[in-house]
Amino acid sequence: VDKAKGRRHDSKEAQFNFPYDLGTARNWEEIMGRRWITWFLPVKFGGEAVWPTLCEGAGHFDLSVEQLAQKANKLARSISVQAVADFDSGETSRCFCRYWCGV
Repeated sequence: VDKAKGRRHDSKEAQFNFPYDLGTARNWEEIMGRRWITWFLPVKFGGEAVWPTLCEGAGHFDLSVEQLAQKANKLARSISVQAVADFDSGETSRCFCRYWCGV
């Protein structure tokens, strides 16, 4: 959520609200049920199993869309570099850690 707020602030988009944050009482009620007896004997789930209850004005894919936007932003800021030397995997050198390497 912090990354979303930072990204949206930098790009001057609307503020991101976590779609599943219904508040402490409503979140507890969604998971445990309204009556205290259901806390010990969970027999029926409230809401839909596939589509959980969301806060007002949120969509089911808001979080996924935000994650894709963050990935696109990260990709746009990345740079490509060329390797100038081969990678030495250390197979020819002797390891000093006998416990882990077994050498």
